Amino acid sequence: MKNMFPARSSFDHIGKKWLMGLGIALIVLSFITLGAPYLTSIAITFIVGAVLIGSGVAYGFHAFQNNKWSGFFFSIIAALINIAAGLLILTYPKLGLVTLTLIFALLLAIQGVIKILASLKLSWADGAFWLLLSGVVSIVLGVLIWQGWPTTAAWVLGLFLSIDLLFAGWAMIFLSSTANRKRKAGK
Repeated sequence: MKNMFPARSSFDHIGKKWLMGLGIALIVLSFITLGAPYLTSIAITFIVGAVLIGSGVAYGFHAFQNNKWSGFFFSIIAALINIAAGLLILTYPKLGLVTLTLIFALLLAIQGVIKILASLKLSWADGAFWLLLSGVVSIVLGVLIWQGWPTTAAWVLGLFLSIDLLFAGWAMIFLSSTANRKRKAGK
């Protein structure tokens, strides 16, 4: 099993331009979502609802294509639950938004821990501080969402996603510059 966190020599294989491009793209996306946090939040809700319906249809299709296998009943149950959840979210987007906001708080906190662990593994890299900071910001945002829930659900998904994208973008840009310096130095 490959190591989840790259070692020092891994910068030899990381494309500086890809890291830079990813960083710039994340920053641009952060400004787009920052301009309309409520619309971003509602859009996220509708996307999740549509994905749930799509996955429910896929489960159902799979079940009926393989109706003789022992998991047929479970696939039908999964299909019905996903379709029902998707329809509920699309029918009641504000309730879906409140629920997704709580899930997003948990997601940010978990992402924050992962970023911090990755930054510790990359502590030798100049851009590791920014990855660490991005992890701390993700955890703080997750806790703030949880504390203000459910009243902040209308705008928090869009705004905090914007902030998280901004810090993640800067982290990628700084890691890109580290990759370039390490490559030039022959390390």
